[in-house]
Amino acid sequence: MPPPVFDSRITLGNILTIIGLVISVAVGYADLKSETRLLAQRLGGVETKANQRETDHDILIRIETQLAEMRSVIERRSEK
Repeated sequence: MPPPVFDSRITLGNILTIIGLVISVAVGYADLKSETRLLAQRLGGVETKANQRETDHDILIRIETQLAEMRSVIERRSEK
């Protein structure tokens, strides 16, 4: 079996192959950056919702505390 022949000439096929590879790398990189931005945006939305829920929870705790104080004042006044 003869050894494989390496042709060092630059042909149209070689150029088209390289162009196709460069384009596919560029598209892949753009897709990766787009996906990264989308995930960062989603993460920001989730963090915002979590902060809002924490704030809502804090407000509810304050309301419950105020209600407990009001009940204790009412109970003390009704005992008199």
